[in-house]
Amino acid sequence: FERNLDFWRQLWKIVELSDVIVQVVDARDPLFFESSDLSIYVKEVDSRKESVLLLNKADLLTEEQRKTWSKHFLESDTKALFFSATLEDESDGDNLQEAEIEFGSSQILRPDQVLSVMKNTMQAAETVTVGFTGYPNVGKSSTINRFLTKNRCR
Repeated sequence: FERNLDFWRQLWKIVELSDVIVQVVDARDPLFFESSDLSIYVKEVDSRKESVLLLNKADLLTEEQRKTWSKHFLESDTKALFFSATLEDESDGDNLQEAEIEFGSSQILRPDQVLSVMKNTMQAAETVTVGFTGYPNVGKSSTINRFLTKNRCR
């Protein structure tokens, strides 16, 4: 457990300010890197907030492994999306239409597709604030950099 109070203050602030909390996890072992307590806390703060798992490094999984994880997360009612911070625009999510993109897909999505799913999740909101969290070495910085350089996010 983290004993640094500043760490907790930053996490609380992210949860408070964000509509969607994205837990970036390593797709090779997502249950190890997921914090179910954080997902529960997000809903306790505000029931309208959403918690999403972003399974980074999904390009290191086979399609069958992604389908298995996708089925697991659907059955456990966990919102999860597959992503790769290192893949350019050749991801296998290219052939998906915007209406087809949803939680439970085993496709590796581009940043614009991930954002589209999050916007659709918060339909009533005019703007959606997304906060990123995650353990060290899961690819948080690479993920954020990919979103910022490809989408020119604000």
